[in-house]
Amino acid sequence: MKPWALMTKLNRLVLICKLDRVYDPTKLLQDFENLTNSVEAKMHFNPNGSDGGWSGVPIYSRGGSMDRLDSNGDEPYQPTMALKLMPYFREVLKDIGGEMHRVRLLGLDPGKKIFWHSDDGESMDFGRVRLHIPIITNSDVDMYISHEKCEWRPGELWYGDFTFPHFLFNRSDETRYHLVIDVEPNERILQMFPKSYLDTAAKRGRIRKQVNLVYKILRKSLGREYLKNN
Repeated sequence: MKPWALMTKLNRLVLICKLDRVYDPTKLLQDFENLTNSVEAKMHFNPNGSDGGWSGVPIYSRGGSMDRLDSNGDEPYQPTMALKLMPYFREVLKDIGGEMHRVRLLGLDPGKKIFWHSDDGESMDFGRVRLHIPIITNSDVDMYISHEKCEWRPGELWYGDFTFPHFLFNRSDETRYHLVIDVEPNERILQMFPKSYLDTAAKRGRIRKQVNLVYKILRKSLGREYLKNN
């Protein structure tokens, strides 16, 4: 277990929440197939943090561009042409509500990893909620946010605090796909969260500083190889 994972485990820190929504896996898969039969997936903008096989399609992007998976710049986030192919995805996003930022369909090929890293600002504690809805996954996909293993099933709606170090390894023989939604929290979204989670923001803040300091020191001193394995 990595030191940052041990720190969050010993502090009994909760970093993931299953939210009060479940969507139809069959309809999600149908929309996914409509999309992937029509749109070529783009490589993710951060290939240096993986060993390859990391791809995605923008659903909401800066300026509605089909070539943008990043969050750089100040153009408003708008739906891309991909959303026109996915009527059920539109229903899902409308049900979630809130002001959408990046919305992406992200895939990781069999046998590939996303190395340990953390995403600045990607937390409800900083005014942004990152939600995941698995589309295609299985028990041989290992995803961790610090010490917590994310055993998420198709159609479930999950929140994770990705400002903490996280890691992904697809040990299966199929590409894993999630719908990943970055959205500004509003009252409707906050009501989906357990009150116990909302009440522990200060604790997360204290431990986040300690954890990310340890992560940065080890990343600098031990290098990229140290981040490749769980």
